[in-house]
Amino acid sequence: MQKGFSLIEVLITVLILAIGLLGLASLQANSLVGNQQSYMRSQATSLAYDMSDRLRANKRAALDGDYNSSFGDAVTCGVPRGGGTVAADDLESWQIALACALTEGRGAVEVDGGSGIATIRVRWTNGRSGGTDTETFVTRTAL
Repeated sequence: MQKGFSLIEVLITVLILAIGLLGLASLQANSLVGNQQSYMRSQATSLAYDMSDRLRANKRAALDGDYNSSFGDAVTCGVPRGGGTVAADDLESWQIALACALTEGRGAVEVDGGSGIATIRVRWTNGRSGGTDTETFVTRTAL
C-alpha cells in the first residue's frame, strides 16, 4: 500500500492549480474592463440627462437654437470662465464636465425649434482598445 503523494502527483496538482489561478486572473482583468466601460456609459448617461435638464430650465433659449453645438475641439478639464449668456455658460460647464468625467469626452446638442425635440450626443474614447475606439451615447427628449 502506498502512503503519501509521489512527486509527479504533486507536480500535476500544482499545474492544475496554476491553470486555475491564471483563469481567475483573466476573469478579474476582463471584469475590470467591463466595470470601466459601464462606469463611462453611466457617466455619459448622467451628463446627457444633465444637459436635457438645462435645456428644459432655459426652454426659450433652447428653442431659439442657443444651445445647438457640435463636438468641436477637445476641451480640457478645468473651471468654467462664465460671463456669457446662460446658454453659453451651460454649454461651457457641460463640456468641461464631460472632459473631466470621460476619456476625451465631448458633447453635441441639437434642438429642433419647430418640434421641440432635443438630440444630445456624448462621445468618449474607449480605453480598452488603446484609445482608438470611440463610443457615443445619444438621447432624444421633448422639451
